[in-house]
Amino acid sequence: MRKELFPEGVKDDKNPDYYFRGRFLDGKNMISITMKPDNSKAIKRKIQNRFDEAFEQADDAFIEINTSIPMDLIKEAVKGKLASSQHRHIVYVKYGDDLLVFDEK
Repeated sequence: MRKELFPEGVKDDKNPDYYFRGRFLDGKNMISITMKPDNSKAIKRKIQNRFDEAFEQADDAFIEINTSIPMDLIKEAVKGKLASSQHRHIVYVKYGDDLLVFDEK
């Protein structure tokens, strides 16, 4: 039944949340995670871990991040994750009312 329900390209035993512009995306949420003094490394790791989870499900990621987290930290986490990946991924970040798109390969 899975073959009838999902379009071609969905990874076995995976359930991506979105199909957008011919690519599968998985959505993640980091609204409840807030920035505190001296936890930037932990926040960066959490952001990158969310991407790892999304990339297990789909080609690309959509993630909503709390605006208490500085934009430069988000960019550093995203660019670091994309640079270390062997495959092309597109990352969409909802940050307040803004939508940022990272597509580096």
